[in-house]
Amino acid sequence: MILTLLLVLSKCIKPFFKKQFYTDFSLVEEMIILNLIFFICALLFYKINNNISNIISKFNNNNVKLIITYLLLTLFELYISNILISQESNISKLKIIQKGLYLVITPIIGIYFFNEKWEYNNIIGLGFIIMGICISS
Repeated sequence: MILTLLLVLSKCIKPFFKKQFYTDFSLVEEMIILNLIFFICALLFYKINNNISNIISKFNNNNVKLIITYLLLTLFELYISNILISQESNISKLKIIQKGLYLVITPIIGIYFFNEKWEYNNIIGLGFIIMGICISS
């Protein structure tokens, strides 16, 4: 529970720093700098704790398609999110609507594309989230 709370706090604080970051850097520069630093740190961490050839041995045709799809979705998400944050004056309102829509759309995609199961409580929760989005808009 503590790790979940720390993750949520980090995700809540990060957009405000990101908006300040854009005073000196462009969207593309931010993506390049942060992703390059993250990649180097992850590579060093993995090199210290594991053998890099383990990663290479896991590549097959199906995994490459999954990795490319995931990478494209992540890049799209980062780019659109960065555009929204750089243009929005009220980050809190943007994030409330964004997270609410995320909570509504994720289960729908899970049900129709990934065979997730619905529960009655989930439907009631989605109704409350939709009402909250309508009220905050």
